[in-house]
Amino acid sequence: LFSWFEIWKMMMLYLVFLMIYGFLEYMRGDFAMVELGMGIVTVVNFVIILWQHFHGVYQVSGFFPHRNSMAMFMSLFGTVFFARYFNHTGRTRWRLILLYFCLASFAVFRSLSRGAIACYTGGLLISFLASLKVSITAKKMEMVGILAVLGAIGMLYLLPKIFSRFEEDSSGSLAARVRLAHA
Repeated sequence: LFSWFEIWKMMMLYLVFLMIYGFLEYMRGDFAMVELGMGIVTVVNFVIILWQHFHGVYQVSGFFPHRNSMAMFMSLFGTVFFARYFNHTGRTRWRLILLYFCLASFAVFRSLSRGAIACYTGGLLISFLASLKVSITAKKMEMVGILAVLGAIGMLYLLPKIFSRFEEDSSGSLAARVRLAHA
């Protein structure tokens, strides 16, 4: 049952990819509507995360059924916003793109999902290296320096919580992972 659910999720993600690809082909690469839709989802998810946080939820999940799903989804959005910020032309919406990136990053880190945080870091690094291939500018280097400092501060804040999850991981969680591995 769990395997079919995972296959179903992958099929739905592929359909979303095809829809966005078709839209971008039809619009001749105009990303503004896709960006706006992703931004709205990110903002709504952030508001729900804040509500959950202030109501005592330890590992928030936003409007997703599980925190790992939310964290991986937001890590994809955050990486897109990151790449968009570094490679945008003009000065039209860069503050809004940066806000979307920060909200998506907050969602990933606030989920305390170890795998999502690791994948997010890798995705941001790949996006940054691809951005450097396009052009190296002082703005990019300055922004990455600021983000590295903010990321390090955030990780220092989250490390005790993440380590406690390793040390105090329940046996029920381990059993569920073993069952999923065998499914």
